[in-house]
Amino acid sequence: MTKTTDEAIARFVDHFSRHVEAGRALVDSDGSDQYRKLLYVAVLDALSRAAYPEIKKNGQRFLSFIRDFSDWRHHHRISLPHLAVLLESYQEPAFVPLHSFVRDQLQSWQWGDEIVSISRDPDWNTVAELWPTSCESKPWQQLEHASLLYRYRNSLVHELRTPSSAEPVQLPAPEAIYVSTGAEDALEEFQPRRRWWSLSYPARFFESLCSNSLTQLQAHLIAEARNPYDVFRDADYWI
Repeated sequence: MTKTTDEAIARFVDHFSRHVEAGRALVDSDGSDQYRKLLYVAVLDALSRAAYPEIKKNGQRFLSFIRDFSDWRHHHRISLPHLAVLLESYQEPAFVPLHSFVRDQLQSWQWGDEIVSISRDPDWNTVAELWPTSCESKPWQQLEHASLLYRYRNSLVHELRTPSSAEPVQLPAPEAIYVSTGAEDALEEFQPRRRWWSLSYPARFFESLCSNSLTQLQAHLIAEARNPYDVFRDADYWI
């Protein structure tokens, strides 16, 4: 690797590290978490382009980057509350074992003030084994957390909102969580229309994705001896 390439990689990493730090330094106020998340997903989008310049579709590139570079160990898990809602449309006998599994798992979660980590969600293989082979469509695959994160990102970027009704919660660790939400007079068990688990991706979680991804991407670029700026164009005419 040439000195020029080495310097370019260091400059690239420093540039985006300063953006992550800027998000952390934002003064807490109404909407500040949303602004942080917008900044962080912009960083992730840029990093994904540097990692996979050959992938032209933004969604595919973002998902590949999150799965390969973010060091997010739960990205492959399937959101259990979302799966419960999906199964409302699948009442055939072949789905009974999956219905039973989802119900039993949700009943082990506690209502009230308790926050539930997405580490309690089933992994990809567990759901794949329980999904009936007679059903060719597999909509549950879109409930993988990496895919849900991309949908969350789209709401932030295109609608300036988060799709979750969960209030921001400060956690000692930067992780995705569920918060019990809904009518106080609802029964204790999970009711998708009255009492439910609201998925939240806190700002600190996005920050950790950015920091981890920067570390992994830097090592990747050094190993490939590749200048990350080669995939970005600076020009006065944008054609």
